Amino acid sequence: MDRPVDKEHLENLKFNEEVLTIMLHDTTDPTADPIPYVINDGRRQAFIRGQEQQVKRKFVEVLARMKVTSYTQENTGTLRTSTRSGTSRTRL
Repeated sequence: MDRPVDKEHLENLKFNEEVLTIMLHDTTDPTADPIPYVINDGRRQAFIRGQEQQVKRKFVEVLARMKVTSYTQENTGTLRTSTRSGTSRTRL
């Protein structure tokens, strides 16, 4: 190694590896994935809705930062002279 190991970096890595017990609540959204998953450092973690499970903090952080963006499209005019306008909506 070219430089000494940063203790703060090592502490952050250790902190992110802590195991937490969480429960992802059920959703009323019919289009939502029943078993959502996140990826961190190339590793995949699935979250089963409505059940407590133990996961590492690094996966919970990714889940907490997720947001949903949806788009709607409106057509105006006739088929030959139609124009489209789009609207995006983001929710946390």
